[in-house]
Amino acid sequence: ENPEQALTELYEHYVGRNFVTPEYQETVLERGIKKLLEQRDLAKRFTKRRIEDQLYRVTFPFVEQKDNETIRVIKPLFLGQKDSTAIIEHGGRWKLKVDQLRKRHLLKGPILFPVKGPEPGQINDVRVEAFEEALANLRGDGIEIALHTEKDRILEFAGWTAH
Repeated sequence: ENPEQALTELYEHYVGRNFVTPEYQETVLERGIKKLLEQRDLAKRFTKRRIEDQLYRVTFPFVEQKDNETIRVIKPLFLGQKDSTAIIEHGGRWKLKVDQLRKRHLLKGPILFPVKGPEPGQINDVRVEAFEEALANLRGDGIEIALHTEKDRILEFAGWTAH
């Protein structure tokens, strides 16, 4: 009925790639981490789990448990949104989640956030500054940060030792 609107929507989808949401980006990062863990035979130690009590719950893609206690968690995080505010807020949401789980004594072990920030080709100072601020806000209290490309660091956190 409205060819102009249809054309705009098609353009946004295929050229603007508007379907590449932060959630989608994190799914792509999760696949990469899973593949990395599988290559070193670590994938079976980590499972997707919901850590919860009656009031609060968070699902993580990679949780290692021992005797029903969470030993360590890996959660890939995309912090390369188009808007600097969105970058800071997304990092802040995950800091809040970790803080809430720690307050409830549901998450005692360390957590690693392999992060992906703004792409080098599309970097502007504001987004880089927001990315750095988001990382600074996340750090601390058993939270470790690695770039998603730092494979050795991720494997080391996951418990892999070179033979």
